[in-house]
Amino acid sequence: MKALKWLDQNFERVMLVFLLAVMSCLLMYQIIMRYVFGNALAWAEELARYCFIVSAYMCIGYCIKKDLLFRIDVLFNLLPKVLRKGLDILMWTVTVAFFIYCTYYSVIVTQLAFESNTFSPALEIKTGYIYAFATLGMALAMYRSIQYLIRIIVQKPEIQREADVEEISDAKGA
Repeated sequence: MKALKWLDQNFERVMLVFLLAVMSCLLMYQIIMRYVFGNALAWAEELARYCFIVSAYMCIGYCIKKDLLFRIDVLFNLLPKVLRKGLDILMWTVTVAFFIYCTYYSVIVTQLAFESNTFSPALEIKTGYIYAFATLGMALAMYRSIQYLIRIIVQKPEIQREADVEEISDAKGA
């Protein structure tokens, strides 16, 4: 149970750090090979590109979890607290529905990519595996949106916002 809790709290962060490290090492290796040894490596650039794509999908769930999404909330903050909570629930319900839709269609696109039997040019990986990361990213975003929606429903809005501000300020101080 402890492992699941740790995974729930840290999965995206660990993946993002790992992908950034791999991407940085690959690009540094590529630069050294190209400019020092005069030998460009296509596979290193392609793998770095795939790491970047996967990190983009992982960032969606991470940003939802940490409440780091952009929003214009001038009018939202002018509403009474009861209406704010109702509007928040409505917004996150629509968000959950959107990610359910995206997850469903990313599964279909992934299946089509596997059925097409196409491969990446340099690494010769089935493109279905690359598309599978879109499905994983959308599923994580859906899961984190559901978590956030439940948190909004269960907690009082003031408590939720204060907890998020404290968590963000702790992260900045660390």
